[in-house]
Amino acid sequence: MDVLIEPTLENARKARNAVRNWGGFEPQFAEEDFVSGDILSFGGLLRVEIHSRVPGGSWGEVWKNSVPGKLLGVPTRFASLEDLIRMKEAAARREKDVPDLKRLRKFRDHPEKKP
Repeated sequence: MDVLIEPTLENARKARNAVRNWGGFEPQFAEEDFVSGDILSFGGLLRVEIHSRVPGGSWGEVWKNSVPGKLLGVPTRFASLEDLIRMKEAAARREKDVPDLKRLRKFRDHPEKKP
């Protein structure tokens, strides 16, 4: 799961505490690392990656366009479909983003075929 946080030290502190509570371990990264722009990965098979910056958009843009929803019953916000497409286009990793882009565009262009 990818998590985008607003790049503030307060959010870095909260994200670090959330990782500690979720993973049951002390994260090796300092609070400042959480807002450095690097992608911080935690976990094995159930992986959480924390981003403070994303290609193709800013936190403010993604937040403004985000859509409300729930994850495991917890209210949260999700990046809009258009923002997901824009971020995938900007990252353009052949193995991951290109196949994702095909699926996202198909979903966008044919909403009647929702899973």
